[in-house]
Amino acid sequence: MRNKVIKTAEILTSAIVGWAGAEAVILGEAAEIGVYDPYFSIDLDIIYSGPLLPANDRKSIYGNPQAFETSPVYPQDRFLIDGLPVMVNCISLTRIEIILKRIKDNQWVYRENGTNMFYRIKNGISLYSKTGRLEDIREELKSIPESFWTGVIDCSKCQLESVLSDLGAAAYRNDNHFFIISAAGFLKYLASLIFALHREFEPSGRMISGKINGFTGLPDGFYGRFESFLRYDDILDLGKKREIAELIVKDFLPITPESFIHSS
Repeated sequence: MRNKVIKTAEILTSAIVGWAGAEAVILGEAAEIGVYDPYFSIDLDIIYSGPLLPANDRKSIYGNPQAFETSPVYPQDRFLIDGLPVMVNCISLTRIEIILKRIKDNQWVYRENGTNMFYRIKNGISLYSKTGRLEDIREELKSIPESFWTGVIDCSKCQLESVLSDLGAAAYRNDNHFFIISAAGFLKYLASLIFALHREFEPSGRMISGKINGFTGLPDGFYGRFESFLRYDDILDLGKKREIAELIVKDFLPITPESFIHSS
């Protein structure tokens, strides 16, 4: 089955390079999981230059995909090839270069979609690189300025404080719906903070919990509180979960980028 995964990725890549604008193709880590694992997926990132290929043309390039669907907002395609799930993200080379320049010039603004794009570019398996620009970008990602991480850390802390207020309001009103929405935001910004403190980009949501459990240097008692917040049962009501979230935030707020690196 592993051979089938590799063969499928290589066949798709061979077809994708027929697109004149394709600069690089990267395979994500979800393809390394066993195919019977629900987290398995052949995730491909296409770095392209020039205009984006229309969705119907991209579909033709993929050959004969089943259950093809594409996002009307973001150039992301999902489909099946021989029963294997595939997700293709198209990333503009111009966009990457603009973001890297803004980071270098200390003008980058933290966005809610986090740093996962950088993670995929840096850590994925290169299946194709036309001009060597992918290798150049990866080198730039190795020397991200400290101001970038400081910005992510500071913004994540502010977002955590804001969403903590939402958790409190939802718990007071016993509003399960809004509490779950706020809890999702809490976990997202907490992950952003933890990865930034470690000077690492964020993996996909499927991989975040496992990566966090492998980190060292986090506040005492964090992992127990983290697991308690994630637990779904009748033992902890919304108020108790809100208290756990507050304790987690209080532990992280005093941590500065410099103090964390020196203490880890």
